[in-house]
Amino acid sequence: MSDLHWIEVQSIADRQGVSLLRGWRLRHEWTLIQVVDRLKEILGPSADGLSHQQVSKWERGVPPTPRYLRALCELYQTRPDRLGFGHDFTVGEVADPGGTQPGRKQRSDPQLKPGGRGAPHDSGEEPPSPRIPGEEDDMRRRNLLRSVFVSGLTAPIVSAMEQVRQSMERTLSSATVSAASLDQWEQTVTGYGLAYMTSPPLGQLQDMVLDFAEIQRLTALRQTTDIQRRLCHISAQLGVVIAMTMVDLGDYQQARGWFRTSRVAAEETEDRILRAWVTARESAIYLYYAQPVQRAVDLARQAQLMAAKPDSAVAVVAAALEARGWARLGAAAQAHQALRRAEEFFERLPVAATVNTPFGCGRQRFAFYLENTLAHLGDRRAPSMQQEALRLLGLGEIRDRLLVELDVATMWIRRGDVTEGVRHALRTILSAPADWRTGLINSRGEELYALIPEPRRCLPAARDLHTVLALPSGESL
Repeated sequence: MSDLHWIEVQSIADRQGVSLLRGWRLRHEWTLIQVVDRLKEILGPSADGLSHQQVSKWERGVPPTPRYLRALCELYQTRPDRLGFGHDFTVGEVADPGGTQPGRKQRSDPQLKPGGRGAPHDSGEEPPSPRIPGEEDDMRRRNLLRSVFVSGLTAPIVSAMEQVRQSMERTLSSATVSAASLDQWEQTVTGYGLAYMTSPPLGQLQDMVLDFAEIQRLTALRQTTDIQRRLCHISAQLGVVIAMTMVDLGDYQQARGWFRTSRVAAEETEDRILRAWVTARESAIYLYYAQPVQRAVDLARQAQLMAAKPDSAVAVVAAALEARGWARLGAAAQAHQALRRAEEFFERLPVAATVNTPFGCGRQRFAFYLENTLAHLGDRRAPSMQQEALRLLGLGEIRDRLLVELDVATMWIRRGDVTEGVRHALRTILSAPADWRTGLINSRGEELYALIPEPRRCLPAARDLHTVLALPSGESL
């Protein structure tokens, strides 16, 4: 790697206040995941356990093992000291302002910290101030422009003005992230959305938050308008998936915060459909935890107005969520009206919009919305719709299957068969894998328990259900 590249890395690291190792990655416009993939290509099967969290630790100053340090040097085609680990003690004309550059004396400081830049010379002299690329040219242009008041608008001054204009134009049109990287980020968020439907909530939360932090860093840098808009779109979508995960885990205050952040990001995109998705998904908080439930209805109606188009997946979901809210409030007429609207919208959906993700409306999830509304209304059609939902839901879609089974138990209790309803709820919760016994499932179980008439709560199954619900999430008897 040339000295020009090395100087560029130092400039990035100094300007953004990051380590040299991260400076190399930013220069290449690579994500943490891309670095991991390239290191695995270099090291082969021995690097199978490497994660982007480990690479992030190295970039924060934690030294890698010798094997990984060699691989990093090979990846970036440089030396350990230029990655921020160790120091070059070569004697002779090999020194530079933070590593090596021909024509300057080598600095040596055995106490140089990993990732650090800048140490005194071993001769005790004050180190020269590092030269910022283009600084001398800038000074010459400044002096030349000042002379306009003395000598008038001469050709050199016009030339200097043109250079200033061109420099600003380059700044405005430059970006630190490529279109290919944005494509990959969009695919990553799509992957998180797909995994949300079948993965335990805690399974991917850490990775999502780490990736969100990386996107936030890119968003804070100077980008072109189009790239900034795409980054905000990615941020809003990923924030929604994180917020939905927090709803599953039972932390509705965190969920509200993430929805708020997603809403701000969505506003920056000027994408009406994305704003509608954020608003619709936020209504789930008020369906499960926070009062009043009327807030869920209001948000769902706002989302439908934002969507404007009845043939969009978000319009279907928002109408269905409105129906669920009305059903919880006991407003049967309004619930049935919203439900009919949701069914009409769903029939108009193009096939591409029926994917089962946080930003689509799969047939199996729509069936869950329908049965849940009917169950809360005590509608006699609920049992058949529950069986239809269970038939459509895959075995891996555990969250939705558990919620449907608890709705089945609810219908037993509403019809007066408290014993069977409580037993079914108890079997459902006890059969759930530990990592799916989340705050959401417990909250739904507590809501069901509240339906049991006071005199019937002395039933053995009711007492067992109360005991199970009192356990921390993920624990069993």
